Amino acid sequence: MFDLTGQVALVTGSSRGIGLAIARTLAAQGAAVVLHGRTLSAELEVAASGLRESGAEIAVVVGDLSQSDTGKKIVAEAALYKGRLDILVNNAGFVSPVSVTDLTPEVWDSVVNVNLRGAFFTSQAAAKVMRPQGYGRIINISSQAAEVTIPSYLHYGVSKAGLNIMTKYLAVELAPYGITVNTVSPAFIATDLAKEVFAQLPDLYDDQLSRVPKARMGTTDEVAAAVLYLASIEGDFTTGEVLHVDGGYLSL
Repeated sequence: MFDLTGQVALVTGSSRGIGLAIARTLAAQGAAVVLHGRTLSAELEVAASGLRESGAEIAVVVGDLSQSDTGKKIVAEAALYKGRLDILVNNAGFVSPVSVTDLTPEVWDSVVNVNLRGAFFTSQAAAKVMRPQGYGRIINISSQAAEVTIPSYLHYGVSKAGLNIMTKYLAVELAPYGITVNTVSPAFIATDLAKEVFAQLPDLYDDQLSRVPKARMGTTDEVAAAVLYLASIEGDFTTGEVLHVDGGYLSL
């Protein structure tokens, strides 16, 4: 079950955190994984080296996803690695918490361009590779901020809400070609990025924890497990869905 042997997966934003956990999980199930970072950072190189040491087949691509041509570029490079691309995980994301009254066009664009625009053009490029194969999996990583308000997260929430509805449109259009499109929507996951945000907004930690019935933060491996299901052949009849990994956050 959940065997990905022979498949190739591209995971954007996979030098650390949720993206790296997803890459590690897919590789453990037999996929050859293409890691991605905005630049060839030491962090990305360490991530690739660590996965290779575990026996995984790993390639690396780089590019700034706020630029529309980057999605096409990294997909083309990923597909060249093994001659195909079976799984795309749009994990790369950016957040810069700021109040509504202080939100500038530059900050708005920096968040929306990566989180939504970049994910679309990467998905578009991947779909063109997957259609002739008659098979593919596109999985977007969203957030509870797409469905509920979080202080200073308006622009981030809008980008993720766009990602959720984009998932449904792509799922319907691509289903006849054997391609499923789904979203995993985590809440309150223990990552370095979360620590950075809470350092800027210390009151936000207690606010968010109070909304989680499980009374804890989630782990990156729990998000990766949800992605694995959607990436597998067992998830073939699931498409156009938003799978919440949130400890009951949206049920409270």
